[in-house]
Amino acid sequence: MYKVTVTNKCGVDCDKINITVQDTIFPDLGKDTATCIGDRLVFILNYSGVSYKWFNGWSSNTNLVTQPGKYWVEVSNRCGTQSDTIVVDTLRPAQVNLGNDTATCAHLPLILNAGANDKNLIWRWLHNGSTDSSVVVNASGTYTVEVTDRCGIQTHSIKVYQLNAPNLQMNDTTICKGDSIQITARADSAQIRWSTGATDPSISIKDYGTYGVGAQNRCGSDTVLFKVGELPPPKFTLAADTILCNQTIWEPDASQPRSSYQWNDGSTQPKNRIEKEGTYAVTITNPCGTNSGSINVAY
Repeated sequence: MYKVTVTNKCGVDCDKINITVQDTIFPDLGKDTATCIGDRLVFILNYSGVSYKWFNGWSSNTNLVTQPGKYWVEVSNRCGTQSDTIVVDTLRPAQVNLGNDTATCAHLPLILNAGANDKNLIWRWLHNGSTDSSVVVNASGTYTVEVTDRCGIQTHSIKVYQLNAPNLQMNDTTICKGDSIQITARADSAQIRWSTGATDPSISIKDYGTYGVGAQNRCGSDTVLFKVGELPPPKFTLAADTILCNQTIWEPDASQPRSSYQWNDGSTQPKNRIEKEGTYAVTITNPCGTNSGSINVAY
């Protein structure tokens, strides 16, 4: 405040004035930044004795934006006009992709990677609570990871199947004359090759002989041989009618390959136990036919 006093022979008078020194205002919208999709960025400027002019024509001390772009403001007072500009970009949510469902060999661990290390991201694996960006798994299952950043949480899951090396189990077998048999080689996700040249998992065999099959997948391979022989109809003969000594137990045996048995006394075993006199009959059945016979037993 300034004061002046004026004096002459007629008297004295005075006056005063307030003078305020006003600085040049340099507005500051902050550093260039990025916002998440759907978010808004609010600008608030608090300067005294100024007027505002924004990129969109607003004249208040506040403004907001919801889209990426280049934004400016001018601030004016008696000392002049100054401006500031800020670039607003869009911050994309974290992208997490564990890849397609996959298989791993039973003896080999599999590394699941949810992205490169980034201090702005937080990981959480649901199966074990790990907060690392990658984990090692060695069992079949569904694995899910959550990735959190300033824009929210993204999740992704992957199914892991445990793949076994081929272990073929092929048994020798028999077929009826003139028939054929369907043989299947069972192996996880394997390429199959038969000694006949076939490459399907199953083949039809009608000729007797020795056959081989091989299987190979990413975890290993296996080869096995097996025989296909003839199964004849049941052929058997019970002993002739007989007389047994008292208290003698006789066990006639009607055993035949791949056969079922039905004795007239209800037994279904290949051997029967005879302890009393009577007529004993058996019917034998296999895939190639039926045969029967009987015997009279006396004591």
